[in-house]
Amino acid sequence: MKYKKQSGQAMIILVFVSAIITSLILQTSAFSLSSLSLDNEYSQGLILLNRAEGHLENAALRSLRDPTFAGETINEDNISCTTQVSDITGGKDINSFCQQNQRSRMVGLTVTFSSGTYQFSPIEER
Repeated sequence: MKYKKQSGQAMIILVFVSAIITSLILQTSAFSLSSLSLDNEYSQGLILLNRAEGHLENAALRSLRDPTFAGETINEDNISCTTQVSDITGGKDINSFCQQNQRSRMVGLTVTFSSGTYQFSPIEER
């Protein structure tokens, strides 16, 4: 009889250990899936930022070649990017706005002309 009682205790311990291990595996899986979702959000934001900066640089070069260039909208790969070039005193202010679904990023810079050279401000998120 003594052995049967110990056998039952071992079975209960095995069930509890199995439940704890299963719980840990499920929690780890849930954490991994939520991390993947956050990584996707972060990478999509970086893609939009890179696109906005690329369109901004393109608009800056086009405005130097063609002073009448006022901007454009380009739609590609489900991303819409709009650049706007505005005249300011002594130069131009350029903005680039890219949007994909509910995500969006906007960057800008200022180009000034003085002493025969163009000065570009650092690209900044706006």
